[in-house]
Amino acid sequence: GLLFNGHFISLKQCENLTLNQLEDYHSQWLSCNSSLCSNNQLHHYLKHLHSSSIFKIYINIENNLNKRENLVYLYNSLYNKQYEKKFYLININFDSNYQQFIFNYLLKINLPLLCLTICLYILCLLLFIKNIFFILIIILHIFITILFSCIIYVYVFHFPIAIFNYTSITLYLFIILIDSFLWYTCWFVNNHRRDDCTINRIIENLLTQTFYYLVPKNLTAIIVLVITYTNQIIVLQCFTVFSFLLISISFFISFTLYPGKFYFDI
Repeated sequence: GLLFNGHFISLKQCENLTLNQLEDYHSQWLSCNSSLCSNNQLHHYLKHLHSSSIFKIYINIENNLNKRENLVYLYNSLYNKQYEKKFYLININFDSNYQQFIFNYLLKINLPLLCLTICLYILCLLLFIKNIFFILIIILHIFITILFSCIIYVYVFHFPIAIFNYTSITLYLFIILIDSFLWYTCWFVNNHRRDDCTINRIIENLLTQTFYYLVPKNLTAIIVLVITYTNQIIVLQCFTVFSFLLISISFFISFTLYPGKFYFDI
């Protein structure tokens, strides 16, 4: 609207914009004083920077329902495949007021997958694990992961909640799907006993194979014996460690593999 003196009718008007028009607004921005500028809306709605390789546009969206719907439309449009060859999206900058709104939207569109995966995992636990306490530990692990993620991302590194929420949920769904498949393979395909699929046996094999040349055999035997008689405690500890591992992987994915990088002003 600022480029057309408040008379914005259709998107076709943007196709006829010239670089001179944008440079004029760029000059106004550089020379404008926030308290004296006649066009003070420029400070809130538009900032244009142009170089040979970078073109940045900053947009402020008002805090109302229609503007939030426009935000979702903008988010979906920019990631549409038809734009891949036209321009490359580097960053999407949202105000902190919208981070929870974006997360709720992403969670809503992925809710069926979330529910289906969790139900599948719980079913696998009931079918393949005979220790009810172990099932409760696994459920507790989910809450521990979320809690530790919140502490590390938000309170330690001061990252916005929307980053780790969407990434961690996606990663966690992927991990528990794999885990469910492993339970199925262990019990039905390979015809193993349920004892072969317990965390006790898994840790015992891990210690035996991994630390065979690093830890004295007597000490390894003692550790395995302790695990055998304190299975519940060891399980809780292992899942706690795995929570930190999950957070580390999630951190890596958020900033290297995720298709769009999100930065919020917090």
